[in-house]
Amino acid sequence: GQTLGLKLPHESFGGNHRNSFNPKTKLRGFRANSAISFSFGYEMMATAMQISRAYLRMFRGLGADLRLVKALEMDGVRHDLPVNVGAGPHYRPEVVDAVRRAMIDVVSNDEHATGSYVHRQVLKKKGIDIHGLIGGKTGTAESSVRTYEGKKAKVRNASFVGFLPADKPRWLAVCVLQNDVSAHFYGGRYAAPPAVEL
Repeated sequence: GQTLGLKLPHESFGGNHRNSFNPKTKLRGFRANSAISFSFGYEMMATAMQISRAYLRMFRGLGADLRLVKALEMDGVRHDLPVNVGAGPHYRPEVVDAVRRAMIDVVSNDEHATGSYVHRQVLKKKGIDIHGLIGGKTGTAESSVRTYEGKKAKVRNASFVGFLPADKPRWLAVCVLQNDVSAHFYGGRYAAPPAVEL
């Protein structure tokens, strides 16, 4: 729930669900619900920009700064904007490598891989086997949003974060799409294709 300093609307949204660490929750209840949910990303709310910064810093280090503007040019002279060196965890290289390799296997022909749909589609349409070229992580969640009328509505979020080249990530793309809560709407089927196409 912390701001990224980009001064965008809603950029500080996120954080934990209000009931996740409620002191009234018994330890047994926490272990049975929240502890399990956190292990696969539920009960943790993040914006697409927060996800982007997390992956960027994991792969490129804490000095990797998520910015909308890198430099300004005035009268033909380029002025680089200062880099904000952020705080946060520093991951050991073997941890980053394990995460990277796991994300490569998400986008494969393994029938259990959540990115197998986009893998099949690109192979069929373009004849390119993207396993080993692109890594990624799919996401499917439900959340509450405010409509233009100010009412609360439940929506399904399909998301995908992808990077390439897989062996040494340089480019990162995050796609988040929303649909009616009753829709069968999954990150691997809906959000992964446009991110991979990009």
